[in-house]
Amino acid sequence: MTYYRQLPVQRDRLTLWHNAQAKVTTEFRGFGQSMVLELVDRPDAAYEEINLGGRTGRRGLIGALSAMREAGIHHVAFNLVSGHRPAHDVMDEIAGDVMPALS
Repeated sequence: MTYYRQLPVQRDRLTLWHNAQAKVTTEFRGFGQSMVLELVDRPDAAYEEINLGGRTGRRGLIGALSAMREAGIHHVAFNLVSGHRPAHDVMDEIAGDVMPALS
């Protein structure tokens, strides 16, 4: 696990990870990162970078997570911003709308 970085920078970290991994094993080793997430109550809200993560609607989150997966990121740990929405509403939206779209 590592800190969130904008995707172009994180791609460089992925390269470092793969090079280091190749020196010690041929077995799969996943790459994970944390991510501050403010999931707003507007599904179409565009993805906006914030400190160590993003503010977005669910469609923007799906796009961001898809791009991360394509780059080679296997795990993302959300650090939810407690803002205008109760955490259980955010978790319900992630479970009900975001995760199924990534399957």
